[in-house]
Amino acid sequence: TQGPTTLLKSIAYQIAKSCPSICSDLLNVLKEKNETCVEGIFDMILLKALELVVMKQPSQNHLIIFDALDECGLEGSDARRDLLQLFHRDFLRKLPAGVKLFVTGRPEKDLEITFNAFAHTIKDTDPRHLEDLKKFIMSSVDNMADHLKAVTSFSIQQATDLIYEKSEGKFIYTAVVVEQMREWFEEDQHDLSFQENLEKLPQGLDGCYGKTVNKIIGGNPEYARNFLLLM
Repeated sequence: TQGPTTLLKSIAYQIAKSCPSICSDLLNVLKEKNETCVEGIFDMILLKALELVVMKQPSQNHLIIFDALDECGLEGSDARRDLLQLFHRDFLRKLPAGVKLFVTGRPEKDLEITFNAFAHTIKDTDPRHLEDLKKFIMSSVDNMADHLKAVTSFSIQQATDLIYEKSEGKFIYTAVVVEQMREWFEEDQHDLSFQENLEKLPQGLDGCYGKTVNKIIGGNPEYARNFLLLM
């Protein structure tokens, strides 16, 4: 974790990159004063960048996405506490009209406290989540239908049901499987049928990770040692 200062500068850079017309105005602001404190950087760099974007594109809505905020350091660490304080003090209070914030992360206590009334937890057992999962799988398989000409006996619905059962309700599992399917067709793997490949997929996310670890380590003890040291 690099901390709030690096995060703010990175977001401001991405905003300027997506809206080049604000760059000269933003540079003029930066030349006026060199802020070093987090709140000053938020106000002078990020907030100014957002205000410029809204001014240049007043009819558009703008969205800032923070994915997997729970991975921004260990719970209770100084870096993570500083970052969440930034959200509580600045992001949730100062964003200009037309700018929205979308944050994802595991429902850990400090995140829930920070976002409080804004938080919404999606549970694996929620019927809406499971329905979205099925739709994602079916859409992904359907997009590969042109590659499945040799597998006429195995329908899109059957493939969807099999992947859904193996996913155990985890979206990340299905994302890994979809990427795996793309590799099968890109590499023109015909040693196994599509159905056989799907049936050989590991059960659940733990099985998926286990297969990946075994693939990395192989039969090499040195690989295994280095992998365990990294963990």
